[in-house]
Amino acid sequence: MVTVGEIAGFIEKLAPLALAESWDKVGLQVGRATAGVGAAIVCLDVTGAILDEALAQGCELVISHHPLIFNDFTGLSDTSATGRLALKAAEKGLAVYVAHTNLDKAAGGISDALAARLGLTDVEALEAGDALFKLVVFVPKLAVDEVKAAIGDAGGGRIGLYSHCAFSSAGVGTFRPLPGANPSEGEVGRENQVEEYRLEVEVGRTEIDAVVEAMRNAHPYEEVAYDLYELRKYDQRRGLGRVGNIKPGVAFDDFIALCVRIFGGHIRYAGSPGSENGKWKMENGSSVGRVAVCGGSGGSLVTAAKRAGADCLLTGDIKYHEAQKALDMGLAVIDAGHDGTEIIGMQELGKRLEREFNVKVLWPEAISSIWQGV
Repeated sequence: MVTVGEIAGFIEKLAPLALAESWDKVGLQVGRATAGVGAAIVCLDVTGAILDEALAQGCELVISHHPLIFNDFTGLSDTSATGRLALKAAEKGLAVYVAHTNLDKAAGGISDALAARLGLTDVEALEAGDALFKLVVFVPKLAVDEVKAAIGDAGGGRIGLYSHCAFSSAGVGTFRPLPGANPSEGEVGRENQVEEYRLEVEVGRTEIDAVVEAMRNAHPYEEVAYDLYELRKYDQRRGLGRVGNIKPGVAFDDFIALCVRIFGGHIRYAGSPGSENGKWKMENGSSVGRVAVCGGSGGSLVTAAKRAGADCLLTGDIKYHEAQKALDMGLAVIDAGHDGTEIIGMQELGKRLEREFNVKVLWPEAISSIWQGV
């Protein structure tokens, strides 16, 4: 049976904990990593109703987007709402795992799922993503393929939709092993020359430790010569929000209709009133070609969306003055709700876990949102 730790490891490969904001609380918050999991429940928030449903369905793991243990938690007792929920989960043997802002930023995370549901293409991060580094390592000829594969398997060499990207160039390495050394090639006490290759790959900040460890384990040398350089560019697969293109010539009101079909009728939008049959349109035209999205609360990304050339920003929790600022810029905004813009991503995470592991993953649709509407 798969364990909590194995599922956590899979999620953290998709959404490394280091991607989370400094104020956030992510990872395993309740339970043992060694506990077995036959069924799990995926949700936005850990509530009493979620815990009851998980227990009723025989789940051992709750995977939540929003943290259970956050600012108000001071101890595992029944003196606070958070404490009561955490205590109940622990007493009933339920593990609680949280993937929050790390999943928001991750490639294939919340905002990517949102962009995919809207049919956006040429998608990239709306705000600057993870810093990129160049790893350069010198490898003897016979070990190049093995080291290159180890680096790629650990997450190095990712460029867009391509993995294991690398460049190598031939050269000659020289070295003199000192007394006590145990070289894999050459003789102690004399200068040796070996045909080597300079191997170069891009590595994201959050993958550096894993990639360097994998490289060193695969490398035959006792002392590995390598360098890391920070690049003046960022991983466009990661970061807050996404921006992409939608098929040309989609009228704004047709785009609104698409959003209603995806998110339900509880959306708000703001544009500039036009004179065409009383419909609303944007200041820069009646069609939408480029769309920015952000799961959760993305009203602060108005300026970034405009800078990225978006015609419209779709997110949740847009404040009145944020909407007014957008309109002043000629940017339309659509508020599809904090929960509405995150539910899609968490559902997709559940589907990925079902495909990866032999577990049942439930989505409690009836209690997935605190909002009700008429």
